Amino acid sequence: MKQRRPLFFVSSCAVLLGLTFLALPAQADGKRPDGDIAKLSDPAEAEAAVDRLVKSWGKAAVPHLLGEALEGQSMSARGWAIVALSEIGGPDVVKRLDEMRQDPKLPKLVQTWAAAGRIRLATSTSELQRLSSIAAQHPAVARPIALRLIEASGDDPDALGTILELASRHPVLHPALKKAITARGSKGLIKVLVTHSNQSTRRIAASYLGLLASRGDKTVASGVIAAYGFDRKAASVPWKGGPLFLPGIAWSKDDARALVAELVRWVVWSEVHNRADLLRQLHNNLRSIGLANVAGYRPNWSNQSAKGWLTSWKAVVGQAGIDAILKEQGLESDGRFR
Repeated sequence: MKQRRPLFFVSSCAVLLGLTFLALPAQADGKRPDGDIAKLSDPAEAEAAVDRLVKSWGKAAVPHLLGEALEGQSMSARGWAIVALSEIGGPDVVKRLDEMRQDPKLPKLVQTWAAAGRIRLATSTSELQRLSSIAAQHPAVARPIALRLIEASGDDPDALGTILELASRHPVLHPALKKAITARGSKGLIKVLVTHSNQSTRRIAASYLGLLASRGDKTVASGVIAAYGFDRKAASVPWKGGPLFLPGIAWSKDDARALVAELVRWVVWSEVHNRADLLRQLHNNLRSIGLANVAGYRPNWSNQSAKGWLTSWKAVVGQAGIDAILKEQGLESDGRFR
């Protein structure tokens, strides 16, 4: 038998007294699931009762389960009733769970269970996005939302960007998402870092990449270098449409020099294409003391021009290295860079 557990821990002492049951309809044959409903309050019988209610009774059990969830005297039975409702599903169940999770007259625990059941019935990533705000009202459902988001997104790096964006808007989701995000490795995070339209999402991707690198993942450095690799035929920079972020990792000397070599090439390209905005982004990253110390150049604090950064980089690659950069872009005779 498939094992289920209550959506959240239920104290055996939490019993609501003095409530009455709704009048529940019987099936056409006169049978009612009262026996199985009654067993929802028995820890030894509850899971089997849920199975029968879902598989044997199905939608016919919905009114009886709603009555138990709304007015049952046993809190554990109310929780199991919501579990059964979330497995039966259907538009009416979705509607009633939405009403229950927002009903201030219901115990907070029942509202939270209803919220978790509603999340379970979400059928798409977009629907889960709409429901993500529930976590602000019911922090206990942050983990179910996070797990469903990860499940629905599969290996799609674009969906990963959506998940990170939600995490930036709803910090309560962060702890539940952390393990699942890092388990995916660096590839999807690097794509988010370079291409996502939201600045905060790029920043979060950079922080996760830093976490992966601190755990010894060597693909972070090599992947970032490749992602920012220079292409002289490019119509735009790789990080088009957003800020240029470098993950805060402990760069090795070789990796730091490989990265800076690509960024210096983009500095020259940006000046040739009159992109002062890109020059500022590159300048802000290249003047990092940590990166400069490892790569072996002196940060150029005030001069954002290509000539200023070529002069700084010349200390590492020599005149031949600078000549190669200019020749690569057909600028060896350009008087601006003599």
